[in-house]
Amino acid sequence: MKMSKALNCFAVLLILGAICIPILSFINTQCVYLRCIDFKDAVLISATLLALAGHLFTQAKNLTDAEEKKSLFHLESFCKAFAYAQSLLIDKNNDRKKWIEAARSLELGNELAKNITIPSHQHTLEIERLRYRGMFDSLIRDQPAEFFYGVDSSITNLDDAAKASTAPQTKRGHTTSSTLNCLCNESIYSVWQAAQWPEHYKDPIKESFSPIQVGQLQLLFPQLHRFLEHQDNNPSASGQLYKKNTHATSN
Repeated sequence: MKMSKALNCFAVLLILGAICIPILSFINTQCVYLRCIDFKDAVLISATLLALAGHLFTQAKNLTDAEEKKSLFHLESFCKAFAYAQSLLIDKNNDRKKWIEAARSLELGNELAKNITIPSHQHTLEIERLRYRGMFDSLIRDQPAEFFYGVDSSITNLDDAAKASTAPQTKRGHTTSSTLNCLCNESIYSVWQAAQWPEHYKDPIKESFSPIQVGQLQLLFPQLHRFLEHQDNNPSASGQLYKKNTHATSN
């Protein structure tokens, strides 16, 4: 907003400075009562306006550069936060401490993302989110229920997994009567959230092949053309083909 106002003022002053001399010269020659305006004064006024315009332009450019640097810094920091979370969980472990650490990194990354204001940086941000979304999705979707108790994968019964998650352990000669290996719900939620699509996501994919383009594919991309033609003439649903103008047929 400040940058926009500065640029508007710059434009106004630049125009005024540019037209000041010819206007004052015209008035000085045409109007008898205003001939007291000296040409040097007109030049001075014009130069002052142009100097102010130049100053405002410099200020606007500085604001633009500062805003871009700030936005880029937060974009790079977001990428580091999500990359660190990925590095902690990419081996699909169920270590409670690692999941908590990864969740904290994800949440801090989301906070950093709020300060990404440059449109091109925001597009890059969405590409980065796309890159990580699938990985975080598979971390949760592909795991058995016992996984989230933080126990060994050899335990395949939920009751046994729940018991094992708090079973006494001996480490370095010290025995603890109860442990907490279960992944905390908050950390699971943060990872799950990183795998979600935005509520009002605007898909950049908008166009498909037109009938003319499908026809043009026949020469250089015959197999793609064959697929598109077949798909158009043979809709499929629930394991059935519904050929156009015919009854449903099974595979």
